[in-house]
Amino acid sequence: LGLLIDGELEWVDDGDTALPAGEHEMDWVFVPYSEYYEIAEGAATVMVHKAILTITVVDCERDVHNPLDEYELAYEGFVFDETENTEGVFTERPHVEGTDEFHSPMGTYDLILVGGECPNYDLVLNNGTLTVNRIKLVIVENPTLYGVRGMRVSELGEPPAVLADPYTDEIVEGGISWLSPRTTLYVGECDPSWRFTPDKLRHYF
Repeated sequence: LGLLIDGELEWVDDGDTALPAGEHEMDWVFVPYSEYYEIAEGAATVMVHKAILTITVVDCERDVHNPLDEYELAYEGFVFDETENTEGVFTERPHVEGTDEFHSPMGTYDLILVGGECPNYDLVLNNGTLTVNRIKLVIVENPTLYGVRGMRVSELGEPPAVLADPYTDEIVEGGISWLSPRTTLYVGECDPSWRFTPDKLRHYF
């Protein structure tokens, strides 16, 4: 029977080498504590498994007819200070597929993350969602109206506000009315509310 010899077993590279995934032959050296034994050297097979990298499509939203240039991806699991921009991390980057198009109406759409290949990572892909919203109009004109004490709001006529598409600056057609037309005016500055209903209700609010 052989005897167990006390000593220190060390990797030749001090164990500091960042090995890629796969099988490697690594040199080692054994330094016995007893002066009666010689230093021994050899090699061992080291199997390095891929790390787990989770990639998630970040949920996002946009307005009708205003598609996003790209979708944001979140990464979790990089090692050795690597990032998605580190050279050699990806041999093929994952990409987003979905049903969202330029003319997609309001609603929620699935963003499917597919593909991707990394020599040192096993990929876990998580999908996201895109919410398409109606466009919030901006007021480009809202001149002051003048009346006298005791008048009803309806007697001022139609609200004079003009609204536009914030992306194109085009005036948006629609109907406008006072919310409380029977309200009586008082002396001073009043601020009666109105409602604008765009003709293209599917696009604006």
